[in-house]
Amino acid sequence: MDHVDVPGQIALDIDALIREAELDAAPAWTGGPLRLTFDYRTPDEHAAAMQRWVLEHGQGGCHMWSPAICHQPITIEGHELHVLSVDLRTEHGHEGPGALLYQANCTACRWHEVAASENEAVEAMHDHAVPDWRDLPLMPRKISAALSNPTRQSLAAARAWVEQNYPAHRQHDGSPIRTTRTSMGTRHVPGRSPFGGFDLTGEVV
Repeated sequence: MDHVDVPGQIALDIDALIREAELDAAPAWTGGPLRLTFDYRTPDEHAAAMQRWVLEHGQGGCHMWSPAICHQPITIEGHELHVLSVDLRTEHGHEGPGALLYQANCTACRWHEVAASENEAVEAMHDHAVPDWRDLPLMPRKISAALSNPTRQSLAAARAWVEQNYPAHRQHDGSPIRTTRTSMGTRHVPGRSPFGGFDLTGEVV
């Protein structure tokens, strides 16, 4: 006879009853289809759809866009930019019929682009809002390396270098920097610019 975890089953049954009661009390859903979509939706609209899916079906099988791990919204020159992701793999960390996809999303323009990697989404986001980012000079490694564990002194040194080498229109909140990396660290890092923007990989050595 198969072992039955009675306390665990009771907890699942109670959760199902609570969800059923909440669903009965909830207003009729008037948002978009409760499924993965590649049409434009704002991050808030994606979040509302996910919450409704969970209310109706529970946590399992919810393949919808949500904020990517370690990413916060960033505003650059009136563009409110987000990085979203959706995991279409059968199990986290295993191969499956789908993939882990990313989306660059600008709520101000109702613009988005779906990408196969986080870096591609971040680059699309900067192509949209900072079209000249690839022309920015590379920050010297002796300055940028210290930003991995920033101090007041290292941030001041980075800001001083940017002020001397970047155009004035790339010296404001949300502006990115370009840095040299090794092959083991090519991720575009959010928040590591002295202006709170991205540290974008500009060259790999």
